Amino acid sequence: MSPDTRNWILGSHNGEVLDLKFDPADATRLVSVSSDQTVRLWDVSARRMVGESSFAAPVFPSALEWSSSSDELFVGFSNGTICLMNSATLQCYTWIDTHGGRVTGLKLRADALVLASMSNESMVRLWERS
Repeated sequence: MSPDTRNWILGSHNGEVLDLKFDPADATRLVSVSSDQTVRLWDVSARRMVGESSFAAPVFPSALEWSSSSDELFVGFSNGTICLMNSATLQCYTWIDTHGGRVTGLKLRADALVLASMSNESMVRLWERS
């Protein structure tokens, strides 16, 4: 990027932004997670937030990954759990109790059959989807 590249503030959280990712199927959608206990969906072209899901303190979302079809999100939390979330409604529909510490990263294999998660307890786990 050149020094004269345009930039703007999309919006803000009320806590540290811990992860963000663009939708692999729609470059106008971006999702972010924050220590303010929220997952937020942004419309980059309109430069505004279009969805939000909040969680009860002290648990906060700490990592995320889009599914390859972009219809769901994998969201890791500070309490070691991962939820599968509908990307349109931002509602969790499946919870996995995974780690003993905060989930610090998530990565879906290219074929979408294996999810890797890592945590602050120095552990990597692999989850095979059925």
